[in-house]
Parts: sequence; structure tokens; C-alpha cells
Amino acid sequence: MQRLLYIVNGLGMGNSTRCHSVIQHHDAGLYEIDVLTSGNGVRYFQHVDQIRTIDELEPLNYAKGSDGNLSVLWSVLGLPAMVMRYARNIFRLRKTLRENNYSAIIIDSDYSAVFVRSLTGVPIIALNNADVVVAECARRRPLPRGISMQYKVERLDNFFHRMVPHHVVSPMLKPGKGGGKLIHVPPVVRAQLQRSEKSGNIRHILIMLSGSNFGMNTDFLDQMPLPEGISVDVVGRDGKSNERITYHGKIFDNTALLKRADIMVINAGFSAVSEAVVLGCPAVVIPVANHAEQYINAQLISELGLGVTADSGSVLAQLSHVIDHHSDFLARHRDFNCDTGGAERAARAIEKWAADEAFGGQKEQSAHLVSER
Repeated sequence: MQRLLYIVNGLGMGNSTRCHSVIQHHDAGLYEIDVLTSGNGVRYFQHVDQIRTIDELEPLNYAKGSDGNLSVLWSVLGLPAMVMRYARNIFRLRKTLRENNYSAIIIDSDYSAVFVRSLTGVPIIALNNADVVVAECARRRPLPRGISMQYKVERLDNFFHRMVPHHVVSPMLKPGKGGGKLIHVPPVVRAQLQRSEKSGNIRHILIMLSGSNFGMNTDFLDQMPLPEGISVDVVGRDGKSNERITYHGKIFDNTALLKRADIMVINAGFSAVSEAVVLGCPAVVIPVANHAEQYINAQLISELGLGVTADSGSVLAQLSHVIDHHSDFLARHRDFNCDTGGAERAARAIEKWAADEAFGGQKEQSAHLVSER
């Protein structure tokens, strides 16, 4: 039996759900899965049956500015404390590698591997689409000022993934060919989330805002006029429920609510956006302010006609627009017909790379690991 180590940034929920999506396609009789993660990731993976062990890392977070939004300046000023946490995480990872024999290490938005690559002969595989973000930002220059600052972080992220991992699996809404050590796959979502034809009747709106420190509040619900027969589920926030609005707080299996949603109001993390697109559900997408990746994800959803972009000031108007034109958005989702096989393709690629290393096989070109769509 082969053993795989997943190292997952646990700041929000998106990295955890993405890795879980891939883990679901590893045969439990052939693979044992260990997880190193932090924050929300620790609590999320406690609910995943396929995990052998979960160990906790210290969180490495962006900092907030005085306005409550992501601040590159305060993140830079907080670097000394972050470096200390990073060093302790590297020590924890080195200990894990000494105590276990892994066939592959899979990283998702974690950067500890840069200091342990020389300690292990197994492939390091990244789940990351910074290459997509950088390419899309370059296509949209000049960028808004706040986005331009954080875009520099995305470029560093992209540089890291070009230099450190042996292979990169990059999910995209419309996959390209990749090349070299990078492959592109369709959106990576959990196995429970399969596309089904929606009736067109709006009965359930799902409001699911970021589980990280930068999610928008839900004060706009106090002013939201709801047409008769529509109920609202709010995930990730606490509040007083009534006959029309149900606050679920932070839950770790939201798949039932996702599947029944007719409209989603979400932040623009790629995992949340991917789930909406795979399910064929029109979305109001609210990108975290000053975040380049979320800005790009929101722009793509709007350009493809699969939803609209909003902020705290326009969310009600944009939600009303989606309600009024719901059938048009559904038609565009049907035409787009998003491929749902990203998680399985990522799992097969990881297993192939692990097997190549285990048996001393010659690694094939990454582009040939993805089967015909």
C-alpha cells in the first residue's frame, strides 16, 4: 500500500474541499492518506473518512488593514512573526518525513516544501492555478491599484510553483493543454456535486461567504426583499433564523445545500466558483477586496455569462438582476456544460507520478497524463 501526504493551507475552506475532492478518487485499498493542515482545515478533515492521520500546522495568514480588507502592507509588516511560524512548520514537516515513507507529497497553497525537497526523493506535486491568475492579470492590464499590489504576491506564487514542485496540477474553468511539468484539468469538486438539470423555479438561495478572515458580513440580508416562495440558507455566518432565512453557521459538509441551491451568493475563491459552475447554478460573486485571484475568478464568471460580480454596495441589486433573468443564466450554464472530471484526472496524475518514482520508471511528459476530454 502506498502512502500519500497532503499539505493543505487551512485558512479558508477552498483548499480543503479541493484536496478532499482529489482524495475521494484514491482507492482506500491502495492508498493511505496523511494530512498536514491548519485552522479550518483541521476541523474539515476530521470529517473525512479516508484520512489516516491529521497533524496541525500553524496558520500563515494575510493581514487585515484598518478597513478590514486584505492589506499587503500589514502582511509585510507581519513577516517576522510569520517567519517564526513558518520555521516551526518546517520543523514539523521534517519530523513527519523522518517518521513516514511517502510515495508522493501533495501541496495546496503551502510553501514548506521549498526547504524539504532535498530531504526526500519522492515527487512533490502542487494543486495550484497561479499560472492562470498571472496570465489573466497580464491580459487585463492595467489592473486596479489594490489588485495590482496583491498581483505581485500571485507572481511570486507562480514563480514558486515553477521552481519547487516536480509537477503542478492547475484547475481551470476551460482547461488548456499545459506543458512541461504543468497539466491543466477541469474544475476540481467533490464527488457528491454532480450536474443536474435545474427546473428554473427559484426556491432556494444559498449565501456562502468566505470562511477566512476576509469574508463579507451579511448585513445586506436585513434589506433584502424576498419574493414569495423563496427561502435563504446562510452558511459560514451565525444569526437569528426566521421562516425565510436559516443561518447554519460554519458547517463542514455543505453539499446538500449546494445541490438544492437555485442561486448562490459566494466569494470568488476558485473552489466556490467551481462548485457553482459544475452544478450549473447562477451566482452572484463577491470577490474579497484587493485579492488578485478572486478578482480574476469573478471577472471570468461575469465574462462567461454564468453569473454577476458584486460588492457590499451592489449585492442586492445584482441578486435582483439574477432573479429577474434566472432563465437566461441557466441557458448559458447549459451551453457552457462544464466538464466535471477534474478531481479524478488530478488523482490519476498524482498516482502515476507516485508510481513512476516508486518503480523507478521514466516520467512521461505531464501533458500526456490527462485523458481525452
